[in-house]
Amino acid sequence: DKLLLNGQMVLSETYCGTPWYAAPEILKNFPYNPKVSDVWSMGVVLYMMLYASLPFNDSNITRMVKKQMEHRINFPEIPPVSFEAKDLIQRILHPVVEQRITVGEILESSWILQEGKMEDSNEASASNAGFRQKVSPEEKTKEDEQRSISSSDAEEGPSTADQR
Repeated sequence: DKLLLNGQMVLSETYCGTPWYAAPEILKNFPYNPKVSDVWSMGVVLYMMLYASLPFNDSNITRMVKKQMEHRINFPEIPPVSFEAKDLIQRILHPVVEQRITVGEILESSWILQEGKMEDSNEASASNAGFRQKVSPEEKTKEDEQRSISSSDAEEGPSTADQR
């Protein structure tokens, strides 16, 4: 999981990318673990998917890093987003590297493990377009048959019934 050289973890010191998605340790020019910093970037992406805006949006990078380090994330009331999603974002966007959630912990978070239960319809449509609940084999067979019938109807072209 960690890149080791002579028993020592090797940290990155170079950076390229968009500052709004970069973790504070990168913007402060500290050596960083890219996997941990990528977790921060995933948090920015998740926030962007749910709110259609950046969690820390400032053209002044120094001021933006200060806001990141204060760990005060604004969660607008609209669209409504579940407590579990907000909690996950808070844990992902933690400015202290050692306290930031790991990928494994993200995968075990209550928001990820909802297994088809979405309390917020806006959150469901924004973050889970195409998401499907578990379907029994019998239901799946019925759906496949219906889909097959629908697609064969579409292949035949427009109806000629109106032309008679």
